[in-house]
Amino acid sequence: MLGEFNFIRTHKSHLVNPKYIKQVTHNKHFLLLSDGSRIEISRRNKELVQQYLKLKWLTILLAAQKAFPMFLPGRQKNRDGLWMSAKPCCG
Repeated sequence: MLGEFNFIRTHKSHLVNPKYIKQVTHNKHFLLLSDGSRIEISRRNKELVQQYLKLKWLTILLAAQKAFPMFLPGRQKNRDGLWMSAKPCCG
């Protein structure tokens, strides 16, 4: 139900909209939000929050790779000016 609205439960007292998460503290017990709020992550929800954030960053990285292929290692332009891998992919 919460996934529909893109909120995650960090604690029994807290629901967080992930687009406002600025950082996770070094001990991974708190989220820092863009407005300066510090939100506790319960021991029970810590693993779920970490998995969600990893998935979020993986999605961002994949989108960046599609949008900016020229920055991927081993890429170069072909004769037609298209970005492609410097090594053949198959065989």
